[in-house]
Amino acid sequence: MPSWTLQVAPATAWLFLAILAEVDGFALSAAFAMLVAFPLALRIDEDVPLWLRRAAAGIGLLATTALLLPVGPGAGAVAALWLLVTIPHLAYGFVRFLSNPRPRLPFAWAEAAASVGPVVSSVALITSRSLGTFAGFPEPLATLTVTHFHFTFGLLPLALSALARRGFAATTPLWALVFVPPVVGALMATRSDVMRPSLLEGGAAAILALSALAWTVGSWAPLGGLPGLARWTGRGAAVLFSAAVALTPIFATTHALGSPRLDFAAMLRDHGSSLAIALTALGALAARYAPLRGITSTVPTIDAVAAPTDIAEERALFRDCRVCDLGPAAGGRFERLADALLAYRFYPDSVMCSTSSFGAEDRPARVGDRIGMCLLVALFPGMPAVRFPATTVVNLAERREGFAAFGYLTTQAHYGRGGWSATLEAQGERVILTLRSRMTPTHPLAVLGLPAYRWFQKRAHAAGIARLGATP
Repeated sequence: MPSWTLQVAPATAWLFLAILAEVDGFALSAAFAMLVAFPLALRIDEDVPLWLRRAAAGIGLLATTALLLPVGPGAGAVAALWLLVTIPHLAYGFVRFLSNPRPRLPFAWAEAAASVGPVVSSVALITSRSLGTFAGFPEPLATLTVTHFHFTFGLLPLALSALARRGFAATTPLWALVFVPPVVGALMATRSDVMRPSLLEGGAAAILALSALAWTVGSWAPLGGLPGLARWTGRGAAVLFSAAVALTPIFATTHALGSPRLDFAAMLRDHGSSLAIALTALGALAARYAPLRGITSTVPTIDAVAAPTDIAEERALFRDCRVCDLGPAAGGRFERLADALLAYRFYPDSVMCSTSSFGAEDRPARVGDRIGMCLLVALFPGMPAVRFPATTVVNLAERREGFAAFGYLTTQAHYGRGGWSATLEAQGERVILTLRSRMTPTHPLAVLGLPAYRWFQKRAHAAGIARLGATP
């Protein structure tokens, strides 16, 4: 596991910036988001590649110097370095979302939001430092956007999702905390006066504040499951979080009515600092007591009730029949190949991982056995492979002298419809493998990218044949 140094070094740099540099509070809040909040969010998910954590620490130190430079092209160019971190982070978030076996739960959407916000923050940082504006908003709103998106669409949803996954926080309010902020943002973008919120925006902010309060109330008891001081740190942070969010509708509504009670400086001091403290505390607790494994937690599981979903050969979108010579059969090699096939030791671990009752019981497969599997698809270099979980049911398991066969059908818990089989025959002194497959993909990503799916499928078949053929 990476050292906390990757969080401590940027945080220490922020402290020096706060003490020694002559920067305003808005720039300081953006630096905090980049040097403290973002590295902490990376720490929460243990599957984030180590190189990305290191890049965030190093490039973050460089990119934040844009906040010290005069507004202009030079500062914008330095700020653009942050995209070298946030774009790969977005790619990782895409892989994490696709690997989630239960995308209908709020966790998947909260974690997806956490990968989008930093990219928007990067764009805001570039335009605010090069032009002094972002999407038509002048300063200090342009710089505040850097802070908001790193927290509201970064650390906040990820930390709360991680705590909820481990039972330390409420789950239901996550829906509102993920989907209401974009509504508030959209209403901000449609202001007739960019510096004056509308009453509708104030109403949306009130819903957000009530959602934060509901999360705090609902999480009070679950946070009690944390040990010792962490329990009260979590509860205190939860109260501070809801109190900070409660200031948002007050600010928006009073400005809309023309009698503002809080100005931007007061909001930064009261709302911004409180929210930063609360979310940093919750993020640290999530990293310590509820770390995510955003991708590798998707492991092969067996759906015991999903019905088979075979498809006729002539109706399958992709059909394969490959005949290969696997080498000599003498010296007991055919028997070893047959043992491997009937134990489904076919695909290498880099292509597919699987689990089964016959594997756990160390016996050959039988008709009716089910296999839980995860297809591994590497979409981006340097990133973990996407995991597509599936369940199949064995419909062919046969062995006799000089012959072995194994096959299965897809089920409703699969990314496609069809069947797969492999037969081994001893023909003279050689072992001949016949691989047959019929498949119509049903997963939305596979349907959208059929050529890529087909390429991965053919590569998987070739890798499986090579692995089986390597049996001594």
